[in-house]
Amino acid sequence: MTAATDAIRSAIEAAVPARYRPFTRWSGPREREWSWHFDAIGGGVRLLGKIPRWEGIDTLDAALAAGPQPDTQGEFAVLEAISQTIAAAGEPGLAAVVPVAYVPSVNAIVAEWLDAVPLQDRVGPMASSAETAELLTRTGRWLRIYHGAFGGWMTEPFDGAAAAASWQLEAVAGHLDGGLGRAVMEVTAAAERLDGHPIATGTIHGDFTLSNVLVTGDDRIAVIDPNRYRGPAMADPARLAVDLMFGRTRLATAGTVPGEGRVHRRVAAVMRGYGDHDETAFGYESAAASLRKWLDLERHGLGSWQRLALVAGRRMFRTEIARLVH
Repeated sequence: MTAATDAIRSAIEAAVPARYRPFTRWSGPREREWSWHFDAIGGGVRLLGKIPRWEGIDTLDAALAAGPQPDTQGEFAVLEAISQTIAAAGEPGLAAVVPVAYVPSVNAIVAEWLDAVPLQDRVGPMASSAETAELLTRTGRWLRIYHGAFGGWMTEPFDGAAAAASWQLEAVAGHLDGGLGRAVMEVTAAAERLDGHPIATGTIHGDFTLSNVLVTGDDRIAVIDPNRYRGPAMADPARLAVDLMFGRTRLATAGTVPGEGRVHRRVAAVMRGYGDHDETAFGYESAAASLRKWLDLERHGLGSWQRLALVAGRRMFRTEIARLVH
């Protein structure tokens, strides 16, 4: 056990409420892309301790030396607010991660472990269409509650000119041509058409993907890794829609050509749970999210299966973006 690990475990055990002590088992640390995780059993409950990491912080010793971080404390506050909001909603199909403590001395978040699997594990090609639709509808409902939970809703004009300029810069800097270049120009034109359009803004998750939505053993929906900032409400469901359309399994197997009903029914199920929304804004945000995913795939180093998947996926991206902005 390293000195850093020992310090983290001691600080966490001292900080959590008495009902969880003494701890009977510790794990870890398990390294993640943006954090280290520690598991513990305390009070008959499995707990998760999370030590965030960020650029330039490559070791646990460095994370401890950096001291408390406002962003980590803010993330814990979001977990508290979400837990209270979902509990107040009184909907049995929804759940939330239960926060336990923020431990400033080691910049750690401690929460009760939610016995669940990512939504992507439950909506595969062999999943029941009725069960999938119900899970996705609950996901939309969870998102609707989250968007209005902190500060309510506002309607603001969409800055389409700034969005269009950003996409034009993307095209020039990337020397984009062919299908990808045409897609960028189409999304640019869509942004210009939306300039000044009144859009709903709310509290945005920012990374609303299949891997960040959890399904418990009794089919309740919860969400992890939320951010908390104001933005266009349709950005979150659009991100999830792109994940449903162009997830790894769909790309790796050449997937289903956009327009085929099964895929679109899944997106519709999310929006049915979400409720009233701006179809024009949703179309633009979905096209923009599709284009960002396409650009990311083109630019990053890809393994052999990913290169094959991208060849199969380009036509799908191109077709879907054109459908959404025309």
